[in-house]
Amino acid sequence: NHVFMGEDGDINPAIKELLDAGYAVLDSNNSSRSFIANLAYKNDYPHGQNNVWLDEDLTPLAMNQRLRQLMELAEAKGSAIMLMRPYPASIKALQKFLNSAPAQNFDLAPASVALENAG
Repeated sequence: NHVFMGEDGDINPAIKELLDAGYAVLDSNNSSRSFIANLAYKNDYPHGQNNVWLDEDLTPLAMNQRLRQLMELAEAKGSAIMLMRPYPASIKALQKFLNSAPAQNFDLAPASVALENAG
């Protein structure tokens, strides 16, 4: 595995080759300074960018705040992308959310759905 950094000019041809082959990019970095998101955007490649990390803080209160943030983004933009790690606390928070009344107003889907409509 290789972490691509904005200053790593040697990887541009490799990334371009993958994108030219039709692969989409899902960037886990939710910064507007993301190198790969900027590259994909400039070249009109299908891409998506994480809006919220569910489990930056594993406390139930923090994860509930992240889920509310995700719902607000989805309502404002039509969709939002959330990434999470497979921690037991993360899975428990997501399960609790999925069984809640507010979750009934949202359709959860794999990130690939958002990437199909991107570009």
